[in-house]
Amino acid sequence: MVYGEDIVSGTAVKRVLFFVVPLLTVGGTLGGSSGVSAGVSEYGVDYYISPPLVQGSYVPGQSEDFNDFDTAATCPPTIANGEIAVTGACKTLIADGSGGATAEAIDPTPTVGAPGSDYASTDSGGEITFIMPEAQRYLGFWWSAGSGGNIVRFFDGDNEVLSLNTDDLTALLGLAPTSVGDFGSTGFIESLDTASTYVRHHYFGNPRGVLASAAGSPPVMTAALWEGNTTNYVPVPGGTIYSEPFVYLHVLGQGNLSFDRVTFSGFGFEFDNFVVSPFSQTPQGSLVLAGSAAGTPPPDFEPPAGGGRTPSIDLGHYLERSELPNTGRRNMSLEWMAATFVAIGTILLGAQRRIRRV
Repeated sequence: MVYGEDIVSGTAVKRVLFFVVPLLTVGGTLGGSSGVSAGVSEYGVDYYISPPLVQGSYVPGQSEDFNDFDTAATCPPTIANGEIAVTGACKTLIADGSGGATAEAIDPTPTVGAPGSDYASTDSGGEITFIMPEAQRYLGFWWSAGSGGNIVRFFDGDNEVLSLNTDDLTALLGLAPTSVGDFGSTGFIESLDTASTYVRHHYFGNPRGVLASAAGSPPVMTAALWEGNTTNYVPVPGGTIYSEPFVYLHVLGQGNLSFDRVTFSGFGFEFDNFVVSPFSQTPQGSLVLAGSAAGTPPPDFEPPAGGGRTPSIDLGHYLERSELPNTGRRNMSLEWMAATFVAIGTILLGAQRRIRRV
């Protein structure tokens, strides 16, 4: 910020400009030389993925597992105990290689093995619309066998607040394994709390194809479990799909941003364990930030009392997180940036004091 002040010295009037440099106390880093997309400010959407093999949500809310409907048939007009209306090309299917979470996978515990549960999918490349009874701040679903052309869009009335497609997943997760025996490391992604790293390849392939006896209980993913070890990864009914990502996706509205309609489109968009909540949610530390989308707040928008991000957290959110995959390159430490700001502020403050003595 720049402001002016008149200083009278004898008969002269001097106009002095002072530069105010904010003192920042920030941890974290600014990563990637290929350009960084800012995270949301106080009004927008963040979206995350769970650790590998997680097929359920950690959020309580209205949920649907699609197990109580006729399979190979059109979805009913409402789901989630009649709370969410369904229109468009929706069908329910029996578990196969493309869809259907592990039957007991209803929470954020990593789960593998059979049997599988029924699931929902777009029919013949059409579009499904879910209409909520009230504004929602959270949606999570098991996005299985993400393929090209799969698109999920979030709307607040007629305003689209977020659009995601399979490319947004592969941008984070990289190239798929080339065969069942090729589940080696293609690099890692890091959890929000930095306590865990996950092998990108472990998001490819249906978790129901992993033998529970090989993975342990709860499953612990290691490179040794996958690399060249086809006996641990077995075909599931309908064929093994190891070339497409299987993730649990979480979409969180920030700063009172919400959505009341969601659409799924594209050929073979398989999903399961659908959960929504009208309440603001805090992401678990084990999640991975996949990206952010800033919204346009209404004119009267004010950050939630006590719930807004502090300036230091805001800056960390903007600079530390990116929609791009974490390449592991850390080019600029925010700590030395803060130190530089403090040094400049000290120098300018000294100059100001010397001018005042003139």
